[in-house]
Amino acid sequence: MPSIQLRLLHLCSFIMLSITSGTTLADKIPEAKVKAGFVYNFIKLIKPVKPLEEPYTLCIIGRSSMREYLPELNKQHVHGMTIDSIDISSGNNLAICDALFVGEMERPDKLDSLLTNAENNSILTITDESKNIHYNVIFYLKSLQGKLRFDVDLALARKASFKLDANLLRLAHMVKQ
Repeated sequence: MPSIQLRLLHLCSFIMLSITSGTTLADKIPEAKVKAGFVYNFIKLIKPVKPLEEPYTLCIIGRSSMREYLPELNKQHVHGMTIDSIDISSGNNLAICDALFVGEMERPDKLDSLLTNAENNSILTITDESKNIHYNVIFYLKSLQGKLRFDVDLALARKASFKLDANLLRLAHMVKQ
């Protein structure tokens, strides 16, 4: 399948997940698992800026209900390679990360420098923690009127050299310019 058709198929899958993530799926699947699906789709749809080496590394830091589900993304394929999720709470080097999921931090004072480092190294950043939205995170997952939605910091994405599809931006609840 040509690349553009494959991207459109992925986008359609993401749209369907976004539309059905309200009451229908929420009754059957834990919200944290649906959010992990959003993370997977963000990773799949956003082309990495820096050259990738096998595997695609999804780094996880902080506390989150999603910790249980993000490792389920391991061995899924994106950008021609498998995903490997790792916990960097114990001090692993951020340089190995292609994407960074940030939960609630025990030491929020470290968050600003961590996210600045991620931005400077073109690492895709995602959170579902409302305390983190005041920091530089590209995608913020949230529950709104019983449905999962997401906000996008487009200015930050551009600063980190990511190109976001216009259709993805239309699905966002809010786009920060």
